Amino acid sequence: MTYRMPDTIQTIFLDMNGTFVFGHDQFGPGTDYFPAYRAVGGARLDREALNVKVRQVVDRLDALYQSNVSDLDFPSVATIVDEVAGDLDADEKQFVEDVISRHEMGHIADDVADALQRLSERYALVIVSNLWSQSRLWCRFLDEVLGDIFAARVFSSDLRINKPAPQIFLHALELARVEAAETVLMVGDDWRRDVEPALELGMQATWLSVQPRRSESVAQIRAVTELV
Repeated sequence: MTYRMPDTIQTIFLDMNGTFVFGHDQFGPGTDYFPAYRAVGGARLDREALNVKVRQVVDRLDALYQSNVSDLDFPSVATIVDEVAGDLDADEKQFVEDVISRHEMGHIADDVADALQRLSERYALVIVSNLWSQSRLWCRFLDEVLGDIFAARVFSSDLRINKPAPQIFLHALELARVEAAETVLMVGDDWRRDVEPALELGMQATWLSVQPRRSESVAQIRAVTELV
């Protein structure tokens, strides 16, 4: 079935990882973080020590994220680094943060970048995304790949509030100067964190997924390119 954008939509809220960024969250148990450590300027820790530190931080962040208990006050990566790697000096702690950011980051396919560019010519595009890492490296990455196509960018790591908490969506609505929630379409790959909270706030939603359809009233797509 061909996707048809609702006529009332003026603004599109976009999740990021798993929605238009892929190859992200490279945090498997056997992941070697040492190349990224050297790439960001780290030199004092050996491979084993670095991998142990990063894995401890990642495991702690993942446990908190999966539990959902901290969605309204999610700790920064820096906070967790202090907790589990407090013996490192300030420079090494920053290197660990940057390693995690690099491994959280993915890539944007050319056809997806083209689709987003075309959408930005017709709608206000706003990123509403959960991140562990600070947004500074992400913003640089987005600027390099997509340029200035977003009306606003809202990252959980800046607010310390994760989706599905309504506060992050309300902040995005305010930042984008949206007057009527029903004129916003939320597009994301996570039903619980993207679709459900958007609908509860009066927005429209489209689920990006290859899973069986959950609701006849919610449109479903397999890729952002279908929105164009």
